[in-house]
Amino acid sequence: MSGKSRLFELLSVPRARRRPVTAIELACDLSVSKRSVYRDIETLRLLEGHQKFF
Repeated sequence: MSGKSRLFELLSVPRARRRPVTAIELACDLSVSKRSVYRDIETLRLLEGHQKFF
């Protein structure tokens, strides 16, 4: 899975579950490490409000 598609998936998992999701759950769902989840969340935070990403 590419990094960009993983970011989109990272956004969709919690929405689908409609409950808080832990980093470990996200890592399992996305087949990545917990550290990758934290890096991706930081990337999304930095891109917040930047339309070019989407």
